Amino acid sequence: MQTISADYIYVGNGEVLKNYAIQFDEKGVIKAVLSPKEYAEKNIQPVHYPGALCPGFINAHCHLELSHLKGKIRKHLGVNAFIDALIPLQNYVPSEQEIAQAIVDMAKQGIVAVGDISNTKHTFRIKEKLSQIHIHTFIESFGLHPDKAQEKFFEALTLFHELKSQHKSLTPHAPYSVSKSLLKELLGYSCEERHILSYHLLESDTERQLFEKKQGKMYERLLEWFGNMDFFEPDTQNPVDEWIAHFPFDPAFPKSMMHILFVHNTFLNETELKKLMEHFAKSYFVFCPNANLYIENHLPDVDMFIRNKVKICLGTDSLASNDQLSILAEMQTLYKHFPHLDLNMLISWATLNGAEALYIDDKYGSIAVNKQPGILWLKNTTTHLNESTSVSRII
Repeated sequence: MQTISADYIYVGNGEVLKNYAIQFDEKGVIKAVLSPKEYAEKNIQPVHYPGALCPGFINAHCHLELSHLKGKIRKHLGVNAFIDALIPLQNYVPSEQEIAQAIVDMAKQGIVAVGDISNTKHTFRIKEKLSQIHIHTFIESFGLHPDKAQEKFFEALTLFHELKSQHKSLTPHAPYSVSKSLLKELLGYSCEERHILSYHLLESDTERQLFEKKQGKMYERLLEWFGNMDFFEPDTQNPVDEWIAHFPFDPAFPKSMMHILFVHNTFLNETELKKLMEHFAKSYFVFCPNANLYIENHLPDVDMFIRNKVKICLGTDSLASNDQLSILAEMQTLYKHFPHLDLNMLISWATLNGAEALYIDDKYGSIAVNKQPGILWLKNTTTHLNESTSVSRII
């Protein structure tokens, strides 16, 4: 049994403990959380860490299969040009060593669990071999032409069954990349199986232009790809409304019960946010700030999300759109652009909210007896982040 203490312990649920101690066994399972009075009375002398302790980080959105593309795509291209640059690079298969190194690096950066997007099986063998972090895989499907809906659905379903893990979901990619027919197939299956969903949403404002007026850079790119866009007839003029309109309703398991991770939300406005909150009570909004700056050079309206009291999580996206896979770096970027953000709030976004979103909060996300969340040491900070703040994984 080991006992450690710190100037501040950020529990993950919004609680902050000053000069408390944590006892844990050789497997990292927390056995006690002790006040200064309690460990003094028991004559326990904890190992003290100056600074702060917190639970292990949850990376709610990542693309490990793009780990070989670091530095291969220029910054600030915008989503459409970024996708155009990414497509030919996807012909290069990442090595297992590159994927394994990304996982190891995430673990060193204090990440204990990740929600990882897979469009291929390139990461499957490594995920099954390595145990440094918990991985929930989102098998992601896309296909905008309705004639391809059945083919694309069965491709994704085959991939889903090929992954030997219980921690997996079948999910659509984004409003601009999934036909109504494919969306119906995916949501029908995923809702019946009670899958956690992940959905890229409004990473670019051109997504809204596509639905509103069938114009803009995204429309022009799709027109170039398909030759014509006569088949694209959305039922609404807004990507959020389109998602809501095609979500299947099951009286035994209403859409309000679905765990849905809305990812990026860079250009989501307050009216759209309120609609999502109204229809999906268990919505989680994932910010990937460094990727948003890398691609669009734009950040979500963070204060709007706080004002509406939604559940915010943090992700890194991929090494194709980020310089590193570090949740601390995402927190530091948010703090740099929104210096009024409270460290305790940021830690909750980076820990418990992500654990809840991935259905693993029974083990991860907060410092509590019988949990095994990992414990991180945040150096050079007590109540505020700064550029010199660093993280070390204790367990």
